Amino acid sequence: MLLRFRATNFASLRDEAELSLTAADEHPDLAVRPVPREKVSVLPVVGIFGPNASGKSNIVKALGFARDAVRLSHQRWLPQEPIPGRWPFRLDHESGNLPSEFVFDFVVENVRYEYAVASTMSRTDT
Repeated sequence: MLLRFRATNFASLRDEAELSLTAADEHPDLAVRPVPREKVSVLPVVGIFGPNASGKSNIVKALGFARDAVRLSHQRWLPQEPIPGRWPFRLDHESGNLPSEFVFDFVVENVRYEYAVASTMSRTDT
């Protein structure tokens, strides 16, 4: 079960943005799942709310990019080739040279894991 996803330097997300699926308080009306050996529960569904152009879609795109990096990079990405789909923050000069970072916090078979992915090379790098 996914507990949290964090992304930095991707699309409009210059600073770290976090999508949390953990319940902030009790929800007796929802089928929350307790996290083994933790004092938190995970929600069965999550919504992302915010004003226009606040990064809602980009956190979902970052999640998809990070998923593809984990699943496909060893099979389909060629060494020394640009990383397909990497989209660093472009509204300042420093971010283009910094890595895009993604972190999954999840539980599998009652063991909690944190898995991080970072990339620096994109199609627009020179």
